[in-house]
Amino acid sequence: MPENGVVLKQGKVIAMSAGIAVLNKPISYEITCTDKMPLAKNTELEYVKSDGSKITVKIGDRTGTLSIVDIILIPALSELDRSYYEVVNSKLVFKIYSHTNGSFEGENVIGVAPDFMKADTKYFSTDGITFTTRDGKKVGKAYNYYQFLPLRTKTAYTAKEIDAYIARELKDREAKGSSGDTETYGYGAVLGSKEVGMNVKYAADTNWGAKAAAHYYAFEKESGFKDAKQNYKIGFTNDSDYLYLRVRIGPSTSFDELYNYKRFNLPVLVYGEENGWYKITSDKLHDKAVYIRGDYITLQETTK
Repeated sequence: MPENGVVLKQGKVIAMSAGIAVLNKPISYEITCTDKMPLAKNTELEYVKSDGSKITVKIGDRTGTLSIVDIILIPALSELDRSYYEVVNSKLVFKIYSHTNGSFEGENVIGVAPDFMKADTKYFSTDGITFTTRDGKKVGKAYNYYQFLPLRTKTAYTAKEIDAYIARELKDREAKGSSGDTETYGYGAVLGSKEVGMNVKYAADTNWGAKAAAHYYAFEKESGFKDAKQNYKIGFTNDSDYLYLRVRIGPSTSFDELYNYKRFNLPVLVYGEENGWYKITSDKLHDKAVYIRGDYITLQETTK
């Protein structure tokens, strides 16, 4: 197919050279032969290819096949609106588009923009990690601190400070006549996206993790960025060939295994190193440090 090519059937796009696929109904998207994740109506997926009836799509690194009747194909260079990210005053703003309502649902400021992004430019992502231009050209990867910070970190705020902020926000929303909706499922104890974290299976809304991160960032901005200043180190398990990655109670193989990770690319909070082993916060109830061999963890810089 030529660049920017489109195939129509009875006025409907059934194949194209590049673009996105938008769900027109909720579905269960197969992750493995034994596991699925929910995806809501209006979810935007990366288009891969089409045979006219079956559409191959991606969300993050997960490739799947959907029926043409369940989606709407939007060519990359189409002037139709879609969700996008932009830089405003050095901050990363996520604007979410509802294809059902034909309008944007508001702005979510989720933190400081990555260095590779420029103002007055729209960026696109189906997983909140890998960003592209509208025509699908990749421009960079970034992990937002508030979206991928492990939830087992200790906050610098008191319960009183958090409750006070929530009360102010609820009062403000009620005054505007609006209200908000009030197990990690094995994909990592971070808010995340459909690539990694609670958002993989906890919420059908692909943008749930980004929306929650926007609330966290707004609270931090008002309260002095105390959590951002703690300089937590975030790592990801990195060996796809090493199933059942062992987490031990000490920094060598002579120590007992406490639990294991059955998937790779899972986020962990790293707060020390001993003898080539990273000291991490346990994802299983345990009141002491646990350890993973250093070569099985990749430290990841984040944007705040």
